[in-house]
Amino acid sequence: MIRFLFTLGSLLIFSSTLPALEPAEQIDALLAKGYSQLEVQPNPIADDPTFVRRAFLHITGRIPTAEEARDFLNDPSNTKRSKLVDQLVASEGFDHHLFNFYADLLRLETRSRMAGLGWHLWLKDSVRNDRPYDEMVYEMLAATGHVSENSAVGYYLRDRNMLLDNVSNSVQVFLGMRIGCAQCHDDPFKETTQMDYYLLAAFSGGMDFESPFSKSRMVGMLEDYASSHNVPFSRKLIGKKRGYKPEFEPIKRIERDIQHLFTYYQRMEVIETDRQLKLPHDYAYEDGNPGDVLEPDTLYGERLNLADFPNRKAAFASWLTSPENERFATNLANRLWSHAFGYGLHMPLDDWEDTDRILHPEVLDYVTELFLANDFDVRSTLRVLFQTQLFQ
Repeated sequence: MIRFLFTLGSLLIFSSTLPALEPAEQIDALLAKGYSQLEVQPNPIADDPTFVRRAFLHITGRIPTAEEARDFLNDPSNTKRSKLVDQLVASEGFDHHLFNFYADLLRLETRSRMAGLGWHLWLKDSVRNDRPYDEMVYEMLAATGHVSENSAVGYYLRDRNMLLDNVSNSVQVFLGMRIGCAQCHDDPFKETTQMDYYLLAAFSGGMDFESPFSKSRMVGMLEDYASSHNVPFSRKLIGKKRGYKPEFEPIKRIERDIQHLFTYYQRMEVIETDRQLKLPHDYAYEDGNPGDVLEPDTLYGERLNLADFPNRKAAFASWLTSPENERFATNLANRLWSHAFGYGLHMPLDDWEDTDRILHPEVLDYVTELFLANDFDVRSTLRVLFQTQLFQ
């Protein structure tokens, strides 16, 4: 289990009433302690030309213009590096670069009409308005409705009709746990069992991809056409491709034309049903039988009371994004470190099975605490990382 020091006492290090170091200086102090213990000599501070190029690349994703570089190099101020970091972190370029970070993390698609048109716009807006990371993730994981009204459903539309794969991806992206093997069998190298996997997937077992609104709208249009053209119509005909009487052919022809209009619209909605997930037909372990109906359960922690939540997906989203779920905050803190410096304090980023491999564990604890103290504010947390001597 990851060492986790998030307590009321530890948060006091961020209080201005105590003689504590500024967060960036505190990180550097913890790193210096680690260097001493590991007998490592850190690299020297970069010169100004190197720093200005690095700052623009890492913070905005581009190199500085000639004018921007000259302005920085000609500035005689001793605080010009700190001012440049603040300027870039508050810039539109930072927003674009952070959007690309999220796009890679979430496997965002913008070319596929099936991946939720508008999801990328929702994501850009979330970055621009500094929406807390936990709120963003919660909204995606609990999302229902049509993408035209709730673009966060694009997260599920990205993996349309691939429930089990989506569960595996969610846990890997947001918790840093690889549980994909348990989809088919108990993982021989980890503690996750196939039952664990299916109990977690049961939170999304009632999810379906259809649009009741588009279907009702299509039925209404067909009824109007039948009434105005005096042709026979029956609701039982909707969706029927053959076996109907010849006199219904006129309305069926219109239905085919209308369906073409609704082709993509009707596939852009996520709804919650009463359907429950069952164990697969080839389930071979003694803790269950093929076809057993499953009650959702988390991978760790206490079992949730589903009656406390609007639906099962909302329960899953609440558990995963809770400040008490140490893996959620630590996983993103490590990813932000990698975003800032090019390498995580724990590698690989998406597999925390071996926590003995954490470089500078006290630093990771501190950055996690900082992230939580900032209420999951990504911009503020990255600003601190970019202000460190390590970044220089």
